[in-house]
Amino acid sequence: VPMGFFNDNSLGQLSGVCGVIAQLGGNIISVTHERLDASVEINGCTLRIDMETRNAEHIEQVRQGLRDAGYKVLN
Repeated sequence: VPMGFFNDNSLGQLSGVCGVIAQLGGNIISVTHERLDASVEINGCTLRIDMETRNAEHIEQVRQGLRDAGYKVLN
């Protein structure tokens, strides 16, 4: 399941996102970190994380957990 995020490009952001996903039982397959996208703020970045989840309900649990942790989920 691909999931996108907009985050501040500061220390620990990637670790934090990955920690929430792991805590909720998601299995990360790949991560793309993009700072040079024209639509991204100067101190921001977008992340695209491909992960394995159990089902549609689990995907929504992961999304909500990330939102609750303060991350901006794009999809």
